[in-house]
Amino acid sequence: MGAAILTEEGSIDRRALRERIFSDAWARAQVQSQMHPLIYQQIQQALLKVDFPYCIVVIPLLLEGKTSVITRKSPQSHQDYLTFQRILMVTATKTQKIHRAQQRDEMNEQHIHAILATQLADEESLQKADDVLCNQSDLPHLRQMVAQLHQFYFSLAQYHHILVEQLPFLSYHLVLK
Repeated sequence: MGAAILTEEGSIDRRALRERIFSDAWARAQVQSQMHPLIYQQIQQALLKVDFPYCIVVIPLLLEGKTSVITRKSPQSHQDYLTFQRILMVTATKTQKIHRAQQRDEMNEQHIHAILATQLADEESLQKADDVLCNQSDLPHLRQMVAQLHQFYFSLAQYHHILVEQLPFLSYHLVLK
């Protein structure tokens, strides 16, 4: 990709990189193959420091990832796997996703559609998710749903800890999409 994704100061132009990787499948695969192992390694290191009964790991493309192994069982080696007991999918309507991306990232609708095309269809993601949070309302409603999920996850983690002694790495790790 080279200089085409750098600013005049030599830093990465995130917009140019995003446009390149979502319009070129080969470039996206190259970036993912280089970045995902490093990101997963950092996640594993952070999980070892968790001192709460559960934590949430945000991995937007977890279910789409080709470089990760998702398992709900103990890994053979902590270096090779990210282990999750539950997967939480946060979703919204396609219209809401487009509108929010336009507001957040100032992208045009065509580019947003290109990004959405690289993601699993909601129907397929829903089949892989243990829990679903539909973020289709206002902020107070979202906060209420998150509070309910927190109580649920906290009770699961407390119950699980009583039954099985585990490292923090293997406690309840949730994923937001």
